[in-house]
Formats: sequence, structure tokens, C-alpha cells
Amino acid sequence: MWSILRFAARAAVWRTTPDPPLVGLATLVGWTLVLAAVRVVVQYVDAAPSPAFTPYGLNALVASLVIALAIAAFFVRPAARTTVLAAMVALSAVVEVVLSAIRLALTHVLAIVVA
Repeated sequence: MWSILRFAARAAVWRTTPDPPLVGLATLVGWTLVLAAVRVVVQYVDAAPSPAFTPYGLNALVASLVIALAIAAFFVRPAARTTVLAAMVALSAVVEVVLSAIRLALTHVLAIVVA
């Protein structure tokens, strides 16, 4: 898990990794589930006063993740495909959390300033 985060962080700042850790399909599926959970939580927070569950939103989430992974897989060489896709998904999860936290903090700060 941490090796993928280190690999993703190095890729985010355009640094090469001399010996990237090779991971399996289980790691990719695990990080994809983490990203899906993060996106569900962000959607619930955004729908704040009265969130409601609909299966259509879950279907759309799964479909968008699968399509994004399938398209990205075409641009990565097969030897390290699962590693790169896992790093991409891990970085997406971290970025999603950070951006949501910033948006939530700015919303609360603006509400305090305006009031």
C-alpha cells in the first residue's frame, strides 16, 4: 500500500522511480474500492442537508471508474500496467480527499466571514 503511494507521489512531481514496485490485481482492486468509497463520501457531504441513496449514482460511479481504468490501460505498457493503474487510482483518491477538504474549509470560512 505505501509503496504505491510513494510511487504515485514521485510520479506526481515528475520524478522517475528507479525500481518501481510491481503489484498485483488485488492491489489495483483495493485502491479502486478506496477511490469509490472516497467519492461516495464526498457525494454524501456535498448533498449535505438531506442525502439520499440511489442505485443509479452507484452504477454511474462504477461505470466511470471502469471506463477510466480501461482507457488508461491502453497507454501503459503491459509489464507494469497494474502498478501504474494502482498508482493512478491512489493519487486520485488522495487528490479527491485534499480538494474536498479545501472546498469544505473554504465554504465554512466564507460562511463565517459573510455572517
